Amino acid sequence: MNDAPGLVAQLVKLIVDLTWFLDSCDDEEVDPDWAVKWLEHIAHVLADLPPEQRTAVVTEVSSLATTNRSEAPAKWVASFAEATGLTDPEN
Repeated sequence: MNDAPGLVAQLVKLIVDLTWFLDSCDDEEVDPDWAVKWLEHIAHVLADLPPEQRTAVVTEVSSLATTNRSEAPAKWVASFAEATGLTDPEN
């Protein structure tokens, strides 16, 4: 994953922004059932990453939250890793 850090950062930003859109859009914009299915799918794919890749994603998400490089609000981005199961809420 360290072979293309710029690519990883952009892909993580894309995932965060897409997830935020699906989580926050109106029912008229996206069918709620469809949005939930995709949010669950995204969380599942992230949960299946090997530990070192999950750590890299969490690091990129933390960077997005502190630098405001995402379209999503910083507070929402800060909760992304826990909400998608990338981190343990008790740690």
